[in-house]
Amino acid sequence: MIYELTTLTTAAAMLKDVTTTLNSVAAECPAELVAAWSTEAGRVNDVLLLRRFDENKLPSGATEFRPGVKHWLSSVLPMTQDVQIEHFRSVPYLPEPSPGALGALVEMRSYIYRPGMQEELLATWKEPLIKRAQVSPMPLVMYSINARALRFIHLYAYQDYTQRLQIRAGEVAKGTWPPPGGKARWLNQENALLTPLAFSPLR
Repeated sequence: MIYELTTLTTAAAMLKDVTTTLNSVAAECPAELVAAWSTEAGRVNDVLLLRRFDENKLPSGATEFRPGVKHWLSSVLPMTQDVQIEHFRSVPYLPEPSPGALGALVEMRSYIYRPGMQEELLATWKEPLIKRAQVSPMPLVMYSINARALRFIHLYAYQDYTQRLQIRAGEVAKGTWPPPGGKARWLNQENALLTPLAFSPLR
């Protein structure tokens, strides 16, 4: 599956207005809306929208904002400072996310890999990720397909921040996490904590 991640950086003091407007237009989304979050920790005032397309059905021009052409996000654009749109492919060895409740807190870990390392990335992470998904829900793991750098995103679901700390500490103590060899492969790493918006199918 192809996933489109849209990151809206809202204007100052406009987060509530953006989320309220998105709630009213969510039904107009022209593709399957998988999840919608706001940032709880990380870069503040971001709203993240995750859509899903069949592998061969990504619409032409789906990410363009052109004057005079209505886009499902047109009503929120005046309330944003920036819009970033990226496309990803999900890893083949974990299930695709389904609507429903997984946890009130989602951790998004993003790794930037050296170019040309996609095959090695998928191979070296396979076993660790399958085992990790047995400890706590992993709604989605995906890698970028339209960027110069290779971005690798993991999503983890938790009930709260305390559960996140307990699970991560347990895996580190067992020596099963993080996977070995990471420092030699990725260039940098970012982390954000997200909370689902009211209209998010994945919660």
